[in-house]
Amino acid sequence: MLAILAESASNNPADLAEASGTAVERFLKWVDDPEKRALAIDAALPQRLNKDVIAVLVGEEKSEALFDWLKTMPFVRERSDGWAYHDVVRPQMLRYSKKSSRDEWSQKQSQLANYYGDRCQKLGLKEDEKYKNSNWQGYALEQLYHRLCSHPQQALPAALSQFVQALNQKRRFAQQWAAVMSQTGLDADNSKVKAWGERLFNGLQAYDDDQYIQTINAFTQLLKVETLESYERADVLAWRGEVCRLDSNYEFALADFNCAIEIDPELEWAIASRGETYQLMEHYEEALADFSRAIELDPEYKWAITSRGEVHEKLAQYEEAIDNYSRILELDPEHKLALSMRGLNYLLSKQYEKSIEDLTATLLVEENSPCYCCRTLAHLGLGKVEHAKADLIQAIQLATEDHKRDPQQHRNTFNLGLYYLIARKPETARVYYKEAIQRNAPWGVVLDAIDDLQRLAIIIPNHPHVEELEAFLRQTNAKR
Repeated sequence: MLAILAESASNNPADLAEASGTAVERFLKWVDDPEKRALAIDAALPQRLNKDVIAVLVGEEKSEALFDWLKTMPFVRERSDGWAYHDVVRPQMLRYSKKSSRDEWSQKQSQLANYYGDRCQKLGLKEDEKYKNSNWQGYALEQLYHRLCSHPQQALPAALSQFVQALNQKRRFAQQWAAVMSQTGLDADNSKVKAWGERLFNGLQAYDDDQYIQTINAFTQLLKVETLESYERADVLAWRGEVCRLDSNYEFALADFNCAIEIDPELEWAIASRGETYQLMEHYEEALADFSRAIELDPEYKWAITSRGEVHEKLAQYEEAIDNYSRILELDPEHKLALSMRGLNYLLSKQYEKSIEDLTATLLVEENSPCYCCRTLAHLGLGKVEHAKADLIQAIQLATEDHKRDPQQHRNTFNLGLYYLIARKPETARVYYKEAIQRNAPWGVVLDAIDDLQRLAIIIPNHPHVEELEAFLRQTNAKR
């Protein structure tokens, strides 16, 4: 194939389609049977092949024999999920097929889209089950591909709407959805579909890489799509608000959350995320109201219940916080965060024995330095100095190992500073607090470090250097 293309080489990219057509014609020159020749071209349309897919193209009666022949062709390769054309051959076949007859191309792509749509239906899944089912996901992506190949312009608005739906169900699947759109745009030679696929895929990739501006821009472009339903627009606004929150743009985040909730007053995750934004802004009463509203809408919303517990703690309402974490543990007895946070609130309310019980149970599941630190302070509250020393040494050791592996874990760096402060080594503590600030720790993480200092002041009143370090964190962050 490459040799034949080289024969027709041209400096003009516009000649590529003609060259590929020549290559396909010469490659199939020795295939005398018209049915086999037609199948060799048509079977390039699906991304993966099996007998059922071939039956869609040639009919049930002829499918087995023709598929057996096709599998002997050198450009067809077996894979774990079936068979597929070689990556060099398939694009040439697609160009040739589309150039030969656009109407036949669209018709056959529609047949394949209908086939995969039927496969989705036959699974008989409920709406909330679909995105958890790998078979449904695979069929849905194939249906998307062929629907867009068949009629790119007409199918694009629905594809964008379905992207939003996928985003709300499973972000990884939404990224796969965008990747298929990009590939379809390339195969169908449609620049608009390709651009949308790349924009959405890269936006979600940037989200994973904490490059939030690109993600915000992708959602901003999506909001300009006039065909989105109002509830889909609310979802995109909420997502953009969430990314703004992660990027510490709290005022922008609130504006988007407010718009989303105005459109859909029962969008519980947007309400909870607005509550988290209020919490980061230290507007605790507003945060409590949002978390409580989200929990009313979904009584088993564990993240909202956990976050409400955190706000109660910041308001020194420790019993209310403990009640929230106990509620989480009723829903999920193995919820490690709720168990450790309940242990922390027992510590803050000077219920040291209960605190040690929860923290020890957490450490039996997974060792981590914050739990060792909290148990250190609980032991000190009971006057068990040797136990406290042993736990503090373990906390410093674990945090130091994590710091060596990844100095960019800002939360861990702040924790190291806190542990050395408890160990009465303020100079070493300052080194770690300054390091985290110099490495541009996000404001949300700085707030967590400030919260830790305030907790320490509650547990050990008049501890030296706590106020100094808290002031340092607030002042240096304000200057950035």
